[in-house]
Amino acid sequence: MGMHMWQEVKPRRLPYPTGAWLLPLAAISAVCLRRSSGVGVIVLMMAANMLGIALTWSARGQFMAPVQPMLAALVGAMAAALARTAIALACRLRRGGALDAPT
Repeated sequence: MGMHMWQEVKPRRLPYPTGAWLLPLAAISAVCLRRSSGVGVIVLMMAANMLGIALTWSARGQFMAPVQPMLAALVGAMAAALARTAIALACRLRRGGALDAPT
C-alpha cells in the first residue's frame, strides 16, 4: 500500500502538480494553521481520500486531481494568513517609527 501511495503522490509534471509543490505546501500549511477552525476537517477529508485511493487501484495520479482544490485552499489560507501577518507587522513598524521620530 505504501508503494501505491508513493506512485500517487510522487512529483510529476503539470497538470498534476500535487507531489511537486502543492502537497508539501499543503502539509506545511496544515501544520501552521492547525489551530484554525476547519483545518482539522480538511485534514480528515484528505486522510479519508488518501485511504480511499490507497485501497483502490489507480494510475498516474489521476485520482489526486479531485483532491487538488482542497490542497489549494489550504495553501491559499496560509498565504492569506502570512499576508495578514505581514500587513499587521508593517503597520506596527510604521506606527512605531512615527512615534520615535524627533519633534
